[in-house]
Amino acid sequence: MKTHGFKLKLAGFIISVFFLTSSHIFALQSTSTISFSKKELSFEKVSGYDVVKHSGAHFMNKVGEPALPVRNVYVALPSDAQVTGIELVSFDLEELSGRYQIYPAQPPVPLKRGAKPGPFVQPKSSIYNSSEPYPKDVVSYVGTGSLGGHKIAMLQVCPIQFVSSEGELRLYDRIEFNFITISEKQPPRAILRSRTAQSVYDQISKDLVINSEDVGKSLNYVPPPGDFFEYLIITNDELLSSFQPLADWKTEKGIPAVIRTTSWINSNYSGIDLQEKIRSYLKIAHQDSGTVWALLGGDTQVVPCRHVRIEFETYTEDIPCDLYYSDLDGSWNYDGDSWYGEPEDSVDMFPDLFVGRAP
Repeated sequence: MKTHGFKLKLAGFIISVFFLTSSHIFALQSTSTISFSKKELSFEKVSGYDVVKHSGAHFMNKVGEPALPVRNVYVALPSDAQVTGIELVSFDLEELSGRYQIYPAQPPVPLKRGAKPGPFVQPKSSIYNSSEPYPKDVVSYVGTGSLGGHKIAMLQVCPIQFVSSEGELRLYDRIEFNFITISEKQPPRAILRSRTAQSVYDQISKDLVINSEDVGKSLNYVPPPGDFFEYLIITNDELLSSFQPLADWKTEKGIPAVIRTTSWINSNYSGIDLQEKIRSYLKIAHQDSGTVWALLGGDTQVVPCRHVRIEFETYTEDIPCDLYYSDLDGSWNYDGDSWYGEPEDSVDMFPDLFVGRAP
């Protein structure tokens, strides 16, 4: 029998665990809690189906499967923690009143002139005729990245489950969880960084994660004498003199700035093309010289961009992406093919440098 307004509290099981044989597996001591309010839900009808929205969430996008709201959640981790799974400590579950038939996710439509939606994709019978809740896991581990030396885990949380055979929607009002982790070697971190620059990374990390109190305290970096510059301008020889007043002004304001030309980088650093050479130099400048801000001085004819591969279902396109110069972890081409930025290339999407372009 269906009971509307029913609430359930459960505790103590593990979801999405990738088991490793190690004596050093442990759960982080601090728990994280995510709350969702029924007041933030809204409903509408589209083509006879129900569309459920939740404030701050986007939609699950597996074509033909229920387009339920899902939220990206970020959690700060100790710098030596490697995530192997998630322990769901407890949750509050409420069944929403009414009967629902959730709109099936449709293929994306490119945001360019002339693009039109394709034919309607029918709901998958294996899900829409099932008595099993969808999705099975309401909390999924996506990956881990680094932002200014802070290790941050990325999760996808779906606050609503759909039981199609019953037309039921279940709302998770509260979810409490721990990470299952093992200890790993700490990633490399910039050896030079001013207190001001570190405070910028700290604040961005605190604003992003749900456990801001666990973001590591700023280290009191004191830059020693030597090649220390926080602001880097990259341009060509012809435009060097045009950007010199900006570099001088930044330095006078207390942010040491230098200019490097593409010809100098091309002659002094290795890589398969100029883009890779520029990125290699940015890694060194960030790690050894305290660089926090980088300005690409000129359009792509002056400082070339990296084109990255975008794929979804049958849609494929290569787009310009200066995040390649900002997110310095990995190579952006882990599988070594001709396309950068694919899911299998392990791009964490967190900026290590603040990069702008002055065309």
